[in-house]
Amino acid sequence: MNILATLGKYAKRIVKHLNSIDKEKIPNASKLIDGFAELYSGGKMDKYQIKALVSPNKKTLVIAGAGAGKTDVLKKRIVLFNKFLNIKIENMLVLAFNTKAAEEIRERVALELKKRPADLRRNIRTIHSFALEYVGKIYPGIKVIIDKDVETECREYLESKKVI
Repeated sequence: MNILATLGKYAKRIVKHLNSIDKEKIPNASKLIDGFAELYSGGKMDKYQIKALVSPNKKTLVIAGAGAGKTDVLKKRIVLFNKFLNIKIENMLVLAFNTKAAEEIRERVALELKKRPADLRRNIRTIHSFALEYVGKIYPGIKVIIDKDVETECREYLESKKVI
């Protein structure tokens, strides 16, 4: 398969970027190139999406507006690292801002890797659930108060003091 033909108009730039990857950061760069070719052939990606997908950094922050394709790029990056670089999902931490985004990413990755979304909950999650777990390890038994709980606790306190 001719990788350049598969990659379209960005092919030369992408392959140049992939070939310049520090082999210590990602030792299997040729697998990454092949994997990228396979994933990219399924749809159009703009230069920013491509940059996020093939970033040689182990930690990559992707910030973009609604509808910019973050979930698709993230799914492709996870699949790329899992299928072609043999990095287990268990060794990845994917954080989304909200529950809906985390669920969407889990569903798409699960479908692509033929796994159950529930099996990916530990590694593909919200920033908040990760932080809560982390804080819970430091302070066992900590209680998190969400907005409704604050209202209830305040009301109970005020009632106990006979303020209301």
